[in-house]
Amino acid sequence: MITSATHAQIQQTTVGHRNVQESREEDYRADQQDDRQTMQLCTCTEGTLVSGWHHHPSMPGSPHNISKNDRGLQQVVLNATYFFNNESNDAFLFKPATIDRAQKQIVKGVRYMADFQISRTVCRKRDKNNDLSRCDFQPPGPLHQVFQCHVDVWMIPWEKPQKKNFNLLCKQ
Repeated sequence: MITSATHAQIQQTTVGHRNVQESREEDYRADQQDDRQTMQLCTCTEGTLVSGWHHHPSMPGSPHNISKNDRGLQQVVLNATYFFNNESNDAFLFKPATIDRAQKQIVKGVRYMADFQISRTVCRKRDKNNDLSRCDFQPPGPLHQVFQCHVDVWMIPWEKPQKKNFNLLCKQ
């Protein structure tokens, strides 16, 4: 916030030096112009100060970064991986390897957005093993495979049946 002392300093720097012999009318016009310059400078300075304060979400309802350990996020990534496994024709199951970026937004429900990697495991789909925590990743070699994924899920958990909008994109 610009105090009156700061405003006076800004005004002094923008006024500059004027010839003492100028007429009053010229002084008046110059003062008016100086006031406009001062006002523009104040506006820019205030804008800079305000934008410098926002290291966190600037508005309610805007997306914000969340911990990769957030339980809701972990569930979203796991569900996205199960969806990928159900839709793929791969003989092996994939499981989450890393979460690179994660955001959450509260807007008439909860929205999760995440970039993460899934990697092929040693567990085969035909074995009907649904517990991915018991599946080790494929070792480096011809069967090792990693996909980069982005998931965007918006859900309204308090509505019955629960409403959900789910988008998943994975590429090698």
